[in-house]
Amino acid sequence: MAPPQPRPVKLGGKQNGKMEEDREQTRRKEMVEEYCKNKSSSNKLSRRRPMDNFFVSDKYKVLYCKIGKTGSTTTSALLYNLEYGTNYSQQEYWKHTATVPMKRLTSYTKDEQMLRLNTYKKLVVSRNPLERLVSDYLFFFGGKEHFVSNGRQVRDNMKYQDMMETIGWNVSSEKLPYTEDYDFFKRNNETYHLVPFLAFIRAVTHDTDRWHDNKHWALVSDFCPLCQVQFDFIAHTETLATDLNTFFRNVAGVKGQENIFPRARERQGKKKILDIYRQIPLKEIQRIEKKYKADFDLFGYSAEETILQLLQLLSKDIV
Repeated sequence: MAPPQPRPVKLGGKQNGKMEEDREQTRRKEMVEEYCKNKSSSNKLSRRRPMDNFFVSDKYKVLYCKIGKTGSTTTSALLYNLEYGTNYSQQEYWKHTATVPMKRLTSYTKDEQMLRLNTYKKLVVSRNPLERLVSDYLFFFGGKEHFVSNGRQVRDNMKYQDMMETIGWNVSSEKLPYTEDYDFFKRNNETYHLVPFLAFIRAVTHDTDRWHDNKHWALVSDFCPLCQVQFDFIAHTETLATDLNTFFRNVAGVKGQENIFPRARERQGKKKILDIYRQIPLKEIQRIEKKYKADFDLFGYSAEETILQLLQLLSKDIV
């Protein structure tokens, strides 16, 4: 049976809202506990404790395990503003963190690390892997619909040209057809093709480390040791604004400062996600489910539910 989908927290009055938030956190923690109990003998996390992904707020005694494309910029900017008493936008945050960065747990001595792990409030943010991979692809590659030729998309399409091999093309020895399925751009008199979503999905789900040098499409569970560190709060990108308010106010004890907290807003990306997944065979979604099974199980997401939604969308088109 597929695990339940994350549910947005319904705030129906302060007391009822608090009860709903507590129940939701209990549910999320129980899923992690159950997963770790069942996987304790084989879980590769037991062989390492990656600490470089933990960012530290000594002011509020918080450890945040940061993984890309899970609302990490929103969360990091909020933590930064709280720590340094600033009110930077996300763009300003990136500028200032280059010169005054947040501290990482690895910047402390071993004893200081253990003290913080044992006493600070620990936060991790997860995201539906299917949604996260779409966000990765659009951000780094763009595809024919969203390629804006910025430095990042140009660089990564050039860097990962060999992902095209997963769909049967060796770009080092063959030319791809200049069709709408294989759009291209030129740099320094060289032709480069936009990596299609299908090639990206096959590459990141391939059983090799060849294309796994980017943490943004790594499993959250590979870099946040959920079975070794007891997290005090598990946030979801899908309910991030509510979750961050709950964690920092009710768990970390932040008072006031309403102007720097993110506001909840309606998410518009569901149809875009389904439109992108309908471009590839359903078996590719099953590859994602297998590769990202740990994240699906730990955080209560369901690949089957997304497949069902995709089938419903396709059936509407057929009718």
